Amino acid sequence: MRMMEIYVVLHASESVQTNATLRRTGALEKFAGATSKFLSYLQNYRDMPRATRFFKRSEMEEKRQEIADEIDRVFEMLNLAATINAMNSDASAGKNNDRLIARLENVHADLRLTHDAMLAHQQLKDKQDNESPKVKNKVGPVRKKELLAGSLQGACQHGRLDVARSLLDAGASVDQQDENGNFPLLAACSDGNVDLVELLLDKRASIDLADTSGWTALMAASQEGHADTVRVLLRTGARADQQCPNGETALVIACQRGRLEATRALIYGGASVNLPDSNGDTPLIWASSKGHAPIAQLLIEGGASTESHSKTGWTALMKATERGRLDVVKLMLKNSANINAQGLNGATALNI
Repeated sequence: MRMMEIYVVLHASESVQTNATLRRTGALEKFAGATSKFLSYLQNYRDMPRATRFFKRSEMEEKRQEIADEIDRVFEMLNLAATINAMNSDASAGKNNDRLIARLENVHADLRLTHDAMLAHQQLKDKQDNESPKVKNKVGPVRKKELLAGSLQGACQHGRLDVARSLLDAGASVDQQDENGNFPLLAACSDGNVDLVELLLDKRASIDLADTSGWTALMAASQEGHADTVRVLLRTGARADQQCPNGETALVIACQRGRLEATRALIYGGASVNLPDSNGDTPLIWASSKGHAPIAQLLIEGGASTESHSKTGWTALMKATERGRLDVVKLMLKNSANINAQGLNGATALNI
């Protein structure tokens, strides 16, 4: 925890050095101390036996609220410091304050998650008490909605179900996307956390949402081989044959990566075994090219054609032959693949 404090202090030093008022408030040190204190307690809590953690839950929530109040005071101090500097005609005050907050918000994922989980807890508590939610964090351009959304993304990336639930209950947008189009469901599916995926779907996450490259949650789960996640998505209504701009489907991606169980889940879930990508390469051609014989067998059993060919006229047998995939070649011949099929250049499997 001491190293974490040092890390925060060093990365914020540039802004602090340009703003004497912020230095006098000691806000940065208070922020580091508050987060360090909570993370230390959190680590001890995690190390407890499961039964002990159950009885310590209330104490954990009290600690979280205590540190949340401390951090709220820090942000109030930062706002006050910016106001004082502005009154003193410090033209750079607002800019320096914004830069410091940006450092504090981005310096470490755990700090960010911890702060926003506590913020979410405070909002939830306000709602439960039938009070209007208290909006305290108004520092520079940082908005509570953006904080919650960014932290939900981080919680899903790190498999933090408890944090994700608190953030969603506090109003985080379930479909909020960053500059690359990344979104919470995509992160949860990449991680293969079924509980998180089901939580997001229960909160009506857009199941076929795509990032800027056309990547969907189903594609992410298929790439990583998370078969259980694939089944959950398909059962909930994900489009099995949605394609990226290059024409790849979740099944093509699973076949490329050799994800046998994910491939099985996709086929059983209705994915087309003969749908090609933009180059005309079918799932079977990809599996054959990569030498994934068990997947090729599964595809054939699911109705994949051994005679489908790419835009260059190459069949699965030709691809397997070119790459020296003996097991796949034997499998193709066993399933009556045409050994005399010709590519656009007239080549066959025999003379490749």
